[in-house]
Amino acid sequence: MLFALIAVQIQRESSASSADRPCRSRKAAPVQGGYAPPRRSRSTIGRYGRNMASALCYLFGWLTGVLFLVLEPYNKNRTVRFHAFQSIFLNVGIIAVWIVIGISALF
Repeated sequence: MLFALIAVQIQRESSASSADRPCRSRKAAPVQGGYAPPRRSRSTIGRYGRNMASALCYLFGWLTGVLFLVLEPYNKNRTVRFHAFQSIFLNVGIIAVWIVIGISALF
């Protein structure tokens, strides 16, 4: 299920570039030199979009959470950092519950 969501998100990002979408938030900068300079999308961080990087934090548990906290372009974004920490703490909690259930099964 998660892989299907990731594939759909990658397909959406690749099919809808910023040039295809109309800009409604700001007026275009005045054209200098015969063309307007390309604008960088704010939702893109590194190779993946902000939402995609946030979803990938949960892929392999705490390992990907730590990975996204260490990688340079992703550790500067609040949303990705939040999901990375949430992935780490969620998986630590799951491991703790698993250990408690394992110990209680011995008695």
